[in-house]
Amino acid sequence: MVCVDADIDLDKDPQFRDDYFIDPAASDHEPIYYECFLSAPQHYLSINHKARTWMHETILSCLDQPDVILFPDIASVFPYLYSNARYLQGATLIIMGLSKNSIGAIRKHMDTLEQDLNIIYIVTPSNRLPIRRKSIDLMIDYLGTYNYAFFFKTPLYEYIDPYFSDTASVAGCLAYYKPNSKSISNIINDYESAMNPFLSLSSYINVLMKHNYTIVTDKMIGSNTILSEYFHYHESGECHYLHTLLATRLGDDK
Repeated sequence: MVCVDADIDLDKDPQFRDDYFIDPAASDHEPIYYECFLSAPQHYLSINHKARTWMHETILSCLDQPDVILFPDIASVFPYLYSNARYLQGATLIIMGLSKNSIGAIRKHMDTLEQDLNIIYIVTPSNRLPIRRKSIDLMIDYLGTYNYAFFFKTPLYEYIDPYFSDTASVAGCLAYYKPNSKSISNIINDYESAMNPFLSLSSYINVLMKHNYTIVTDKMIGSNTILSEYFHYHESGECHYLHTLLATRLGDDK
């Protein structure tokens, strides 16, 4: 495990702990990362499964074998669920998280797998990565950028672009609300460090296009109006959308 910015400790941030841990007071508490799915409505679980399946199959059919793959935040569930995928077994996997406790629990999950994956764990509350520039070939961004938007004013990719190769790809799954929804107002009111305006599908795509990505393929997966109690900011009846995409850079024209 590599720790960056040791002077920033989000494990001591009450708001972060409340969001990322089921019961921070318990000695055996676990991060929300995987456990939050257990209490979610069946339709939520169904469309998330469809999103992950779409991403997995699209990577298999559209991309060459990557050397280095980045997984931000909850995207770490991807190698946990698809550990036997050839593109994971043949690559160096970088799992980045915001705190030591969350990365520690992710690693505990990964250690239960029978697959011998090459994984580097990085704790980085500032989003800086202690790796060689232009070394990442693929980011599997399964809901990671969405989660980061609650704690950072700037989109995640803006921080980490220097670490991506000139022909890198992003396989993304974004959760979002329509602009001006009550749920977004709740997020802005509840999270002082949240992006404002909050993350949207168009802003996510615009950031990728700004950094010379082209959308190769995408799919609107579906929406939910009923979420679990974990989504305390969700306004009952509003649509919480899920959209997947694959974006690729064709070469160094930066």
